[in-house]
Amino acid sequence: MDKNERRLARSVGFGLLIGAALGPARAAQTVTPSDARMELALARLPDPTPLFVDVRPTWQFAAKHIKDAINVPVITMETASLPRHRTLILYCSAHGCSLSEQAAVILGRRGYTKLEVLEGGIEAWQTAGYEIVSDAKMQERSDRIMLDSSPVGTAALDEIKDGVLNGLVFVLDTRTPYEFSGSHLPHAVNIPLETLDSNLCAFAAGQEIVVYDRLSARAVKAAKRLRAAHLTARVLEGGLSLWASKGYALTAASEAPVLSCKK
Repeated sequence: MDKNERRLARSVGFGLLIGAALGPARAAQTVTPSDARMELALARLPDPTPLFVDVRPTWQFAAKHIKDAINVPVITMETASLPRHRTLILYCSAHGCSLSEQAAVILGRRGYTKLEVLEGGIEAWQTAGYEIVSDAKMQERSDRIMLDSSPVGTAALDEIKDGVLNGLVFVLDTRTPYEFSGSHLPHAVNIPLETLDSNLCAFAAGQEIVVYDRLSARAVKAAKRLRAAHLTARVLEGGLSLWASKGYALTAASEAPVLSCKK
């Protein structure tokens, strides 16, 4: 477990201590890579196949992940919408990484019952010789499961790249401030999705807004809220992951403002 994961685990763990007053959560079963793979092989209709859920930060998921996994970072687990009818196999990096166990506690407290934790995480899966992928289109599977059905317009990377780099396109990052502080698009401003409704006055009428988030479903939700307020908004094609995979520039939080209506 690297230092970023340790810091994240401490942060999430503190939240779990506070949440313990809400009552006990169901413990998740631990499953070995070979057993998890067997579950996939034996799955038959009408029973849905298990779903791998990678709880690591998005940039780690981008580097490599289990084939067909979706990415739901542990810091988003309190509000993530995941299918309750499927067995969720949660995993993080390796032995010693507690993020998947913490994610299981959060989901268990939210009433999810079909939970398993992959023993040894992605490293054990890879060591066992099972398939690992790294793909610029990694968000597509997450989108199919979590994306709202109503379409919104998308902004193609090639179309807006130069404008973004030169500060000519208004780019809105609706992730949490913690995620925003790690890296974001140049000249982007940060209004978390959870506070967007109370900060709509920060946008100018007639201004086109390009939105991105860790999950396209969240970006779409933000774009819809902006449109409902009679603003023009599109979702960034592929989000932050596709932008980063193409080697385009990213910047740090100290170099961009956090936008709000507060004086």
